[in-house]
Amino acid sequence: MLNRRSLRIKVAQNLYAYNQCKLANYEIALKRIEEHFVPGTLPDGGQDSEELKKCELEAVDAFKKKLERNGAKRDRVAAETVQTAVDDVYLSYQ
Repeated sequence: MLNRRSLRIKVAQNLYAYNQCKLANYEIALKRIEEHFVPGTLPDGGQDSEELKKCELEAVDAFKKKLERNGAKRDRVAAETVQTAVDDVYLSYQ
C-alpha cells in the first residue's frame, strides 16, 4: 500500500521529468534551426555567413512566437527558407 507521502513524491518526480523533457526538446529545436542555416546546406545559393546568421535569428524569433501562440497562425517572414525551417522544427517539436 502506498501512502500519501510516497504518492506526492512520485507526482513531483514526474512533473520534474516532464519539465526537463520539455526544456530538452526546446533546446533540440533551437539546435536544429541553427543546423539548418549552416553554410553549404541551403539549395538557393544563400551562402553569405552574415545573411545566414540573420536568417537564423529571424527563424528563432519566429519559432518562439509560434510557440507562444501554440502554432495557431503563420507570421509573415522575409524568406521562404526561414518559414520552412520554422515549420519543420515546430512539427518535430510537437
